Amino acid sequence: MALPREKPAHPVVVDGFFIDKTEVTNAQFKDFVMRRVMLLWQNGLLNGGN
Repeated sequence: MALPREKPAHPVVVDGFFIDKTEVTNAQFKDFVMRRVMLLWQNGLLNGGN
């Protein structure tokens, strides 16, 4: 449980907004990450944490 001082002082409503010029779905981002990991692995820049 949160202490009273850790709770919001008052309700806040924020309208929807974009933080980039282009929308990216979760699937698109996952594809980007997987391709980036593969590229790093192939170039020897990712060694599985060793």
